[in-house]
Amino acid sequence: MAESSRVLEVFSDYTCPFCYFNMENAEKLAKEFNIPIRWRYYPLHSDVPDEGIALTELLDVPLSEVEKWDREFSRTAAQLGLPFCSLDKTYNSRLAQELGMWAADHGKGHAFHKAAFEAFFGQGLNLASKEVLLNIAEKAGLPLDEAEKIITDRTYQEAVDKEWEAAEAKAITAVPTMIFGENRLIGAKSWEQMTALVQAGLADQ
Repeated sequence: MAESSRVLEVFSDYTCPFCYFNMENAEKLAKEFNIPIRWRYYPLHSDVPDEGIALTELLDVPLSEVEKWDREFSRTAAQLGLPFCSLDKTYNSRLAQELGMWAADHGKGHAFHKAAFEAFFGQGLNLASKEVLLNIAEKAGLPLDEAEKIITDRTYQEAVDKEWEAAEAKAITAVPTMIFGENRLIGAKSWEQMTALVQAGLADQ
């Protein structure tokens, strides 16, 4: 199958559980239909402090509700074979997004996404921590000296700003959102729904 001129855009955030669950299928979809995939960023809870915040406080819900979600997410992760730990706190993902854009420019986007998602959802690590981010970069096979400079100099700050502006321009209000052609899917969807999205887009070309 010849490569499509259209790009599968996937808006996501590293602290979004449904984005985590969606990641592997999105990559599989791109390979199966031989379409380029572009991971894009969305400002999910962008005002969260670097030291993190309790989910009960952020979402204004009782602990019992957070624990219920945790059990549901744990079951989903187990079904998908993904690591998952109990989470009662979230962190600011802005720096992780900046480093993720740099990783993508160096052909390590998927490896970085996988490592970043697993660092947060598998280990509960703080994605605003330089030490954590450097460990993620190392797992993705990226040079640590360059990664540290990207973080310190905020080299990709403007690039992520533009990503957030693009999300607003495209009326993205939730993640994950997958866009192909004129069609989109919002939230965690089945494989059948994802393939239907791409098939519809290819038919419209």
